[in-house]
Formats: sequence, structure tokens, C-alpha cells
Amino acid sequence: MNKLSILTCAFALTATTGFAATVDFEDEAPLSSDPLSVGTMFSNGIIDFSSTENMQLVVVGEPTSGFVPDDMPVGGDFGEIFLTGDFDGDTNMNLTFGAHTLDFISFDIADIDGDEPGQDFGGVGVDPTDNDEVFTFEFLLDGILQGSVVVDASDVDGDGEIATISYAGLFDEVSIVGTTNGHTRNIGWGIDNINTNQVPVPAAGLLLLAGIGGLGALRRRKKAA
Repeated sequence: MNKLSILTCAFALTATTGFAATVDFEDEAPLSSDPLSVGTMFSNGIIDFSSTENMQLVVVGEPTSGFVPDDMPVGGDFGEIFLTGDFDGDTNMNLTFGAHTLDFISFDIADIDGDEPGQDFGGVGVDPTDNDEVFTFEFLLDGILQGSVVVDASDVDGDGEIATISYAGLFDEVSIVGTTNGHTRNIGWGIDNINTNQVPVPAAGLLLLAGIGGLGALRRRKKAA
């Protein structure tokens, strides 16, 4: 193999596309209980989830857990299992990816709902307060904010609806915070169908280039000798 071919191969190693992965929690089925508490730290081997809440894995369609009224998302496919918080006041969750940097992510969030003052949301009567849920999704790299997406009840069609969140750009952490004005509402929600793309690590290619350079220098020294 000539030098040009070797260099071409080395460059190809540094320019390969990132590793794509999908997390949908279906490998957790069947759950030993519904909901299944996973504590404040949970990992599926690809993504590490953390929260100040007691996170839960939940079975779709079971009215005893997750979000109200029956954990049945509308307008998308949540599969059988999804991940949620503790359905107690405001909610938060962070996603990290080991030592990897990502350049794309998309995921489904179910049940961003609520009601404006004077609105009869879900046929439960007029509420004088603003209980609209507001979710803020922040994308960080080395702790520095790179971009954000904000979704509230006005962005979805109703109870149990799925909103798909996506972001393209370099990041290594996703922060999710859900709240209501005045903190007046327990937030039940779910996350599922997380699609990621990891940025390729160029170290292998760079090491190969360094090795080629070293071999070349050694050969030149032998010729000079």
C-alpha cells in the first residue's frame, strides 16, 4: 500500500459518521411492578438519566401511574414502557451520554397540558388559575448552554398528546424542566423514543497518522545511516 493510500485510510477514520442509537425502554419489559421505581439515577447502558425526583418506568395504558388519565399517549407510538418522574409537583430530568458528544437528538414527550385561567380543560370545570405546563429543554456542552426548546400546553392539541423534541448541534447533556405558573399542578409526563447520533471520536485516526509519521521518520534515519 503506498503512502497516499495509507493517508487516505487514516483520513477516512477521522471522518467517519457518528454512532446512532435509539432508546425506547422496551428491553425493560416486563416490569416487576407498575410503576417500577428506578430512583434518582438510572442507566440503560447508552444514556444516563438523573433527577431530583424518584424516576419511574411505567406501562402504557395503566391508570395507576404516570400521567393522567390513563397513560395512553395520543398521536404517536410510546411502545409498552416509558420513563417518567414521580408525578409530584414540578419535574426535572437530565440526560448524559458517558464521555460522548452528540450532534443530534430527538425524543417524544407525552402530556404537556394544562389550562389557562377560565378555561375548562378536559371537562373538569373552569379553573381560575393558570395551570399550563411549560417544559424547557436545554442542550449543554461542558456545562455551557448551546440551545434550548420551550414547549407549553398551547403547542399541543390536548391531554396525552405527544410532542417530538429535536435538536441539532454539539452537546453532551440534555436538561429537562417541567413546571406550571405558580407551581400549582402535579406534572405527569413521559419520555420515550430517544434517537441520538454521537460525534465520531477522531483519536484513532490521529493516532494512526502519528504512527505513519513515526515510521516514515524511522525509515529516513535508516536510509541516512
